[in-house]
Amino acid sequence: MSQAANVFRFNEFEVDEGLCELRRSGRRVALQRRPLEVLIHLVRNRHRVVSKEELLRGVWGGVIVSDAALSSALRDLRRALGDDGRAQHSIQTRHGFGYRFVAKLDDTPPAASASADAPELDAAWWEGFSRRLVAFVAAEFEAAGAPEAGRAFLDQALEGARPTFSNE
Repeated sequence: MSQAANVFRFNEFEVDEGLCELRRSGRRVALQRRPLEVLIHLVRNRHRVVSKEELLRGVWGGVIVSDAALSSALRDLRRALGDDGRAQHSIQTRHGFGYRFVAKLDDTPPAASASADAPELDAAWWEGFSRRLVAFVAAEFEAAGAPEAGRAFLDQALEGARPTFSNE
């Protein structure tokens, strides 16, 4: 996945390339890597029918796999999307040609942040994080053969490193 990360929204789903996940109504849907990659490949190429050979090349990257691997990935993907062999609202099979993503993408930006389940980070979390970061940097100084510089950095940082938060 060398292209820029995108979030594709359709129906109640979001496909987030950057986070490598599928969400339904803001909640993460458990989906293995290959079915998710099949979905991303189909969404990126939604303007056309994608052949079975292209999916095998694009998703499995030249690794020789049987047609059953693709069939299994499509079955898992359709199950996650609420599609099946008959109700093909998101992915259609074009017999003899390949597969096509047919759900309409929603162009409007999401109302909430990237994940509705993301915790709010408070002052205590940031303080712990900054202490761990400072300790890591000091250890890197030591590993690089400059332990005095590392100790001086650590002492300086811990003296006044506690940031001020607007909610305190």
